[in-house]
Amino acid sequence: PLHASPSCGMASNMRDLIVASGPGAPDDRQTATREPGEEGSGRWFDAPLLQSILGAEPTPVPMDHTRELRDGIHVSHHPLSGRWIHPSRWSVTLDDLEFFKEEVEKAKISPRDSDSEEAKRAHLDPNIGPDIHRVCERYIKPITAEAGGMSWALWRNPKGLPCDVFATHCWAEGVYEFIGKVMRNFPRGAKTLWACFLANPQNGDLGVFLKGPNGRDISKSPFAKALKRANYFLVVPNSRVSIYTRLWCVYEASLAIRHIHRGLVISLPTEAPKEKIILKSAPGLLCGLVLFLLSFFVTAVSIAHLLPPIVWLLIAVLVSSLSGLAVKVFLSQRKDQDDIRFFDQVEIILASFNIALASFCFGIVQHCLQRKRERRTWAWEDGEGWACGFLVTSLLFMHLGGIYSTIKKDIQRVEAGQLEIKSVREAQCSDQNDEATIKQAIKEYESKIDEFVRVLTHVGKFDRAIATNILQYGMSVDRARAGAVELQVIPACCAWSYWWVTDLSAHMHHIMATEALVACSVLAYCAYWYLGERAIFAIDSLYYFGFLYLGTSIGFAKHVWHSYPLRHKCMSWYVLPLQVVFVVLMMLANAAWYSGLVAKLNHCLHRTPEDALQGLIANFPCPDDGGDSDSESYTGSDEEGSEHPPEVIEKDQLSFLDMALNDTSETTDLADQEESQTQELHHDDDGACSALLHKGSARHGRSSC
Repeated sequence: PLHASPSCGMASNMRDLIVASGPGAPDDRQTATREPGEEGSGRWFDAPLLQSILGAEPTPVPMDHTRELRDGIHVSHHPLSGRWIHPSRWSVTLDDLEFFKEEVEKAKISPRDSDSEEAKRAHLDPNIGPDIHRVCERYIKPITAEAGGMSWALWRNPKGLPCDVFATHCWAEGVYEFIGKVMRNFPRGAKTLWACFLANPQNGDLGVFLKGPNGRDISKSPFAKALKRANYFLVVPNSRVSIYTRLWCVYEASLAIRHIHRGLVISLPTEAPKEKIILKSAPGLLCGLVLFLLSFFVTAVSIAHLLPPIVWLLIAVLVSSLSGLAVKVFLSQRKDQDDIRFFDQVEIILASFNIALASFCFGIVQHCLQRKRERRTWAWEDGEGWACGFLVTSLLFMHLGGIYSTIKKDIQRVEAGQLEIKSVREAQCSDQNDEATIKQAIKEYESKIDEFVRVLTHVGKFDRAIATNILQYGMSVDRARAGAVELQVIPACCAWSYWWVTDLSAHMHHIMATEALVACSVLAYCAYWYLGERAIFAIDSLYYFGFLYLGTSIGFAKHVWHSYPLRHKCMSWYVLPLQVVFVVLMMLANAAWYSGLVAKLNHCLHRTPEDALQGLIANFPCPDDGGDSDSESYTGSDEEGSEHPPEVIEKDQLSFLDMALNDTSETTDLADQEESQTQELHHDDDGACSALLHKGSARHGRSSC
C-alpha cells in the first residue's frame, strides 16, 4: 500500500489531492477548482484516470459526512447543490431490487410488539413480509445514514439511472409483496424502477423539496419530477389497504393521467407465478394427449374417410370460436364478481377443451393422411400433412395462450379489488402540511380521479393505445382490456398460406414450404410491432378472414373444380383469385375500422358508456409542473437520460386530446423561464461551483442549468 511506505509520500499526497478534487469531494473543494488552461489552475489532470492508475479507492480516507449535507439533505438530493442529481435518476435496477430483498431477509426484521396478530402473521409470511415503514426504520435508514445520508438508490448507483418505471404504492404493504409484483410485472424493455422508499433520502427533511416562491410547491416534489420522465406507471395494490386511501398516491394518479398524452403507460399487475400457469395448463395438455391417441387408434378408423384433413381442423376452429363467443356474451351480462370468477374458470376449462379438441382432430388428420387414395371419400393433397402439422401446433399454442390470458384477467380483477375506495376525498396523509398542499392541488380533479380509478380497475391498463381503441375506433372496453392476441398471428398465417405450403410440400419442397410460412408470419408480426395495441382489430380480422378463405376454398375445390387441382397438386394457383378477394375484403374491413366509421355508427345509434372516459381525459390539462426547467441540469449525459424516450404523439391521432395538446406551449415556456430564473438565483449562492457546472455542461454539449 502506498500509505505504508515513507518513500511514497509524493504518491500519498497526490492520492489525497485526487480525492480532494474528484467527484466525491465536498462542495467547497469543487468550488476551488478551475478549468484546464485557466490562469492559476490547480487541476490540470483527469482525476478518475489517475485514480485508476494509482489504484485509489473512491473514498480512501474517512470523510466527514456532515459536510455532505445541506439543510439536512445529502448534496446529491438537494436541488440547490452543485452536485445535485435530478430526481428522475434516483432509480434502481431489477438486480438492485433482488439485492435489496436479500439484504432485508438477512436483516431478519422483527415485528413490532404493538402489531396485531394479523399484522404479525403477514410480517412473517414470505410472500408479504414486513411493511415498508418497518423496513425503512430497521434497514434503509441505518445503512444510508452510515453511508452519508443519500437514498438507497443513490447509495447503489451514485451517478443515478434514468427512470423507466414509476411505481405507485402504499407503505403499509409488505416489502416482499411489493417486490414480487414488480418483478413479475416489469414492462418488457424497461430497465430501471423509481420507488419512493428507495429513491428519496429517508434520513433528511423531505420538505426541502417542496419549497417554492409562494410556500410549499408540490410540483417541486421528486414524485412529480420523476413521473414526468417515466415511460411506465405501475400501480401496485396490496392486500392490506387501498393505495388510494393515501393522498400521495392520489396525487401521483392525477399526474399520471395528465401524462397519457405523451405515451405514459398505466397498468395494474397481471402476471401470475409460473407455478399457477403450469397448474392451470397441465389438465388441458394431458387431455389433449389422451384424446390424440384415442382418435388416432380408435375413432379415426371409422370416421376419418368422411371428410378431408383440413375440414376436421376447421371444425375444431369453428367450435372453439363459437364456444368462446358464447362465454363472452354470458360474461358481458354478468355484474356480480362471483359470476365473473365462475366464468373465468369456465374460460380456462373451455381453453383446455379446445386443446383436447384440436388434438383429437389432429389424430384423425394423421389417420386420414395414411389412408390409401382409393379408399378416400373426399380428395386431398398428399402435402397437406405438412400444412396441417403447422396449423395444429399453432392452434395448441394459441389455446395455451388463452389459458394464460384468463389467468391474467383473474389476477387483474383481484388487484383491482384491492384498489376499491368510495372516493379519493377520503384519502389522508401522515403529514398535515402535505395533506393540505395535496388537497389544494387536486381539489378541482377529485371526481375525475375517482373516475380514473374506476376505469383503471375495469380495464386494468390504460395508455394512449387503449384510449385510441375505445374512443376513436369504438372498441368495447372488455376487448380493449384483453389486448392483442399475439398467438393468433401464426394460425392466421397458416390459414392464409395453407395451399402454398401444401403444394410445395407435395412436390417435396419442404424447406421452401417452411420458408413461405415463416415469411408470412414475419410480415404479420412486423405490422403488429409497428401498430402495437392498435393492431387488435387487424389481428382479429387476419385470423377470421384467413379461416373463412380456407373454408371457402375447400368448397370451391369440391363443388366448382371437382377436386382437379387437388389431384394435380396445383391448388394454390386455382385459389389465388379467391385469396385476393378475401384480402381485399379484409382491407376494406380494416379501413372502415381504423377510419373511425364503426365508432361513428355506434355513436349515432346510442351514447356509449365510454363517452365518460372521453370526458375524463379531455378535461385533464397537460401538467405544467412549474416548467421543470431543472430537468436538463441533472448529473449524467443526455444520451443516457433519454435511453427510453417517450413516443412522440401526433395531434391528429387522438382527437379527444386536442384540448390538452393545444395552447399549452406558451404557458410551459413562461413556466420554464420563471423556473430558470429561480434556479440561477439559487445557484448564485454556490459561486464558482455554479460557474464550473455551466462550463462543464457547455464543454460536453449539454444544456446548462
